[in-house]
Amino acid sequence: MRVVLVHGSVGNGPTTWSAVQPLAARFELVVPNRGGYPPNPPLERIDFDRQADELLPLLEDGAHLAGHSYGGVIALLMAARNPGSIRSLTVSEPPAFGVARGRTEVDKLVAELDALFAKGPSEPRAFLGHSLRFIHGVRMRPMK
Repeated sequence: MRVVLVHGSVGNGPTTWSAVQPLAARFELVVPNRGGYPPNPPLERIDFDRQADELLPLLEDGAHLAGHSYGGVIALLMAARNPGSIRSLTVSEPPAFGVARGRTEVDKLVAELDALFAKGPSEPRAFLGHSLRFIHGVRMRPMK
């Protein structure tokens, strides 16, 4: 059985999905690297619609589909475009806030995230650390 695993924005496919590699003994794991993530060259802008279209052929005649973070958004788009090829769909932490707009806590979070992205550090590691502290309360250890 084929399983397509779509990574989010913090790492590439093998990094994001390394913990599930033991499942390869029972399933055909398909772990693509989305455009803009290593080893692919960086992109000026990530287009989720385009990436969903690019990954659709990986479903072949049917697959289980899982996505994490922005990979979850892409997985949702893939499932909507080709529901007949989806055996199951699992998304973890997809930032799909638009589906819950109008709820006080969601609108507050979206406003805080907008401010974070507007003021956050521009260096990638600093931005990641800033984001993780804000979203998850996680503090990164300094690099040695």
